[in-house]
Amino acid sequence: MQIEGYLFRLAADVSANALQHATSLEQWQSHREHIRNRLLYMVGLDPLPEKTPLNAKVTQTLDKPGFTVACLYFESLPGFLVTANLYLPKQRNEPLPTIVYLCGHAGGPSGSKGHYRHHPIWYAQNGYACLIVDPIQHSEIPGRHRYTHRGQGWENFSTGYTPAGIEIWNAIRALDYLETRPEIDRNHIGITGRSGGGTFSYFTSAVDDRIKVVVSDHATYTLCNHITADTLRTHCDCNFFVNVDRFDSVTYCALIAPRPLLSQCSTDDRCFPPKGYRDFFERMRGLYELYGKSDRIQMVDVPGPHNDFEQYQSNAMNFFNRWLRGKTTQQKVDRKAVLAVIPDEAEPRVWPPDKRPAKYINEKINRLLVPTYEKRYASGVARPADRTAMTRLLREHVFANWPAAKCPLRVEVLDRSTGGGMRRLRCLFEPEAGLRILAEVRLPVKIGPYPEAMLWISDGPDDPLAADVGKLDSRLPVVRVYPRGLHGSRWDPKLNIFVRRAMSITGRTLDSTRVYDALRAIDLLQAVSHGCGERMTVVGSGKLGVLGMYAAMMDGRIRRVVLHKPTVSHYDAPILPNVLRYTDIPMTAAYLPPTELIFVGDSPGAFEQAKRRFAKQGMGERFRAVTSLQEVWDK
Repeated sequence: MQIEGYLFRLAADVSANALQHATSLEQWQSHREHIRNRLLYMVGLDPLPEKTPLNAKVTQTLDKPGFTVACLYFESLPGFLVTANLYLPKQRNEPLPTIVYLCGHAGGPSGSKGHYRHHPIWYAQNGYACLIVDPIQHSEIPGRHRYTHRGQGWENFSTGYTPAGIEIWNAIRALDYLETRPEIDRNHIGITGRSGGGTFSYFTSAVDDRIKVVVSDHATYTLCNHITADTLRTHCDCNFFVNVDRFDSVTYCALIAPRPLLSQCSTDDRCFPPKGYRDFFERMRGLYELYGKSDRIQMVDVPGPHNDFEQYQSNAMNFFNRWLRGKTTQQKVDRKAVLAVIPDEAEPRVWPPDKRPAKYINEKINRLLVPTYEKRYASGVARPADRTAMTRLLREHVFANWPAAKCPLRVEVLDRSTGGGMRRLRCLFEPEAGLRILAEVRLPVKIGPYPEAMLWISDGPDDPLAADVGKLDSRLPVVRVYPRGLHGSRWDPKLNIFVRRAMSITGRTLDSTRVYDALRAIDLLQAVSHGCGERMTVVGSGKLGVLGMYAAMMDGRIRRVVLHKPTVSHYDAPILPNVLRYTDIPMTAAYLPPTELIFVGDSPGAFEQAKRRFAKQGMGERFRAVTSLQEVWDK
């Protein structure tokens, strides 16, 4: 299908350019901080939240042969509760080398830390402190990773939220907690985890240099391989972010270099297949070679599925021993014996089920972590001063990944007809190379030039504006465009979740590309009409009208916006990358002047701000409501 081929090409381009700024060590080092800052932005941690008091509490301490387990929680943000266990060897004469273990997607009501307890037990038995941290999806306090993975929570793309952001922040605060403990050697801290925990280990060590050694199990890939191998279906939202800077995993994992890194992978892992992790390793090894530290990066590549292998546990211990303790002896875990020490995964709970705190914000963190435009401007960040400033902001942060250059339209005429004083053309064209969408053009029989024309963004034959458009004067040129994924270019509905998620990890959303489709439809009209398209009215119903409003913000050829029953917030639709960090629909409308803004039917109360701004600029007559489309042209 054309949509899959299109997404494959986008992903391949991202991966091909993963380390374009690392042709020399000097070049890489000059870009390193910028990449770190942009990663923080894309995971929703720019600006970083304030490091408020952790309010850490140990609720119980387990006494085991050779070690203790402190069952604890802390607040990574006020009201956000993180559950964890700190394993400490009883025999210690000095601060201990320490492992942070970040859990993957496993475990029951006791959290993931109980399920993965064989890791911290063995570290404690071998002289390490180990803090094992629950992820929010599998914690004693309920949270959520799976939004778009289940076809829900698409507004997270508009807010810039990803569960990866809060997991990274929780890990950063876990390091802060460790620094409060006198048992911990803060200069010898390693991090590890498998699957989701391996992903969080990559992310956290990329942004926090307090981590000295990294071991990641079953979490290694390239973006291209994730899309071409169709592994997106297996991953929840915590693996990804709205990738407006078009980073491959190699790009941000390169921030780990030259610290020691072990990636453990397996050939039958359907979540992280061999092509992806082998490409990743070869690129990363090249960067370590630039540092002259190629001995610090290793990959384990063994037969087997996506399992928590004993071999991996032994490898991780030996790797940490070498790089945190300078020991070269090889150890092999006996997992059965290790688990016998704490046979019940519920034992290291932080609370009994009926004693869990009643107040917390974990379930609402997707609406709280990333500052929205209201908080941004209330904090002292200046609002865009005028339309030019707002357009620049949209171009840089929302529509940044539109094609740099327009491709040929490659028009394919499906049929032509003449009648009723009009010429009609139905055709396919390419807004982007290799992607074809449907458009219908209606022109007067008399050849132009035409003083103005109409762009109608439509979703199909049942468009609620169809009857009104049919009554318009035949002398008005009209191009009706069906943006990608709608009438004329629909893909199998089973692909909807895949397409929308794949768009986001290549730096776009489906709706942001539909704005681009609308603008290319004006190019189409100009190409076939011999003089039409320099003075456009854009029309659309629901969220499609809002897409037309953004098209008008981005292109001066549109002089008038007509909305029919528009959506009033990006929390609903349309979904645009990061847009709620800067604006919402009514606020954007307030920046439209001198472009006219007209509503078919009553104007929603949410647009009062825009109405006042039009009036303040002496253009109150350009904000109005009409009962039908024909009234737009009646003066």
